[in-house]
Amino acid sequence: MNDKEESKIPLIGWSDATWAFMTLRLFLGFRALLAGVEKFELDGTYSMANYYGNMRRMGEGIASSSFLPEFLTLPYAYSLGHFLVVLGLLLLLGVKTRLMIILSGLTYLSLAIGLMAVQEPGGIAWLGIHIGLAAGALLLVKHNRLALTRN
Repeated sequence: MNDKEESKIPLIGWSDATWAFMTLRLFLGFRALLAGVEKFELDGTYSMANYYGNMRRMGEGIASSSFLPEFLTLPYAYSLGHFLVVLGLLLLLGVKTRLMIILSGLTYLSLAIGLMAVQEPGGIAWLGIHIGLAAGALLLVKHNRLALTRN
C-alpha cells in the first residue's frame, strides 16, 4: 500500500485532509449557528423581544465597562445574532466557504477585541481557539467537499 492509499478512508474515499476540513467546517458552522440562536433565548423561550433585550444588555454592558462607546457597541450587538445565524447556515451548506471562514475568523476576532476591552481573559482564550480553528480551516479549504458553491 502506498502513501496515497493509506491516506484514504475507505468509507467514501475522502483524504484525511478532506475529513479534517469537513470537521472544521461543520464545527465552525454549528458553533456560529447555535451561538446566534442562543441570543434569542431568555428563560427557555426564544423571541425577537428576548433577542433585542439580550443584545441591548450586551451592548450597554460592554460600553459601560470599557472605552468602547455605546454608539458602536449597540449596532454591533443588535446585528450579531442575525449575522451568526446566517454565517452558520452558509458554512454548513458550503456557500462561498472560503469567504465564510474568513468572516467567521474576523467575527471571533471582533468579539475577542470586545472582551479585551472589558478585560475578560477566559473568554478571550476561548475566542482565540476559534480563531485558530478558522485559520486551520483556511489552510485546508482546498479540500472542501459537499459544498453548494465553489470557494
